[in-house]
Amino acid sequence: MLKLLLSGLVLVPLGFFMGMPFPTGLRLVDTVEWAWALNAAASVLGSVMAMVIAIHFGLTVTLACAAAAYLLAAACSRTWKLA
Repeated sequence: MLKLLLSGLVLVPLGFFMGMPFPTGLRLVDTVEWAWALNAAASVLGSVMAMVIAIHFGLTVTLACAAAAYLLAAACSRTWKLA
């Protein structure tokens, strides 16, 4: 039971903050259909690329690439919001 609670305490905030950019970004676009399509494509391509990177370079590099992708997305969302 302790492991379950600890896992929840660690994963819930991560899931919340990783899940917020998409619904927040939907406010910025006119065509929600394209946003859903791009999200689906990025999800599929991202999971495949994560496997390829993990196999060839290891988990540390995979996590670094994921962090870089989220930072880039955050930087782009700030730029687009100001425009």
